[in-house]
Amino acid sequence: SGDAVLIGLSTLLESAVEHRYCIDRQLLRFKQNINSYDYYAERNMASQYLSYQYLLAQYEQLNDQHSEALCTAVYTLWAADRLNNDNYFKKAIHLFESLRKNASVSQLTACFNQPFY
Repeated sequence: SGDAVLIGLSTLLESAVEHRYCIDRQLLRFKQNINSYDYYAERNMASQYLSYQYLLAQYEQLNDQHSEALCTAVYTLWAADRLNNDNYFKKAIHLFESLRKNASVSQLTACFNQPFY
């Protein structure tokens, strides 16, 4: 189910970020099973969903996928705001600020022009 995949990928991401190892294959295989933030909000798993998004952005940053990390951080900001989660909003702001200083205007524009629904 999507719940188990979310929890499993979050655990993998947390470990990959901490120990700096590659889980690209696992992400590619299971990422499409992650549902929308609405699904997790309805199931009282919003915090787990935001944790996954935040860890994904960190993982992307550590693997020099700066454009992807920037967009994932912006998405996490948007989702945290929609879900009224101040904790992950603050975490995502900090991550976004660390990524923004090296981003081009076109990268920032692309991230902020994505539809987040």
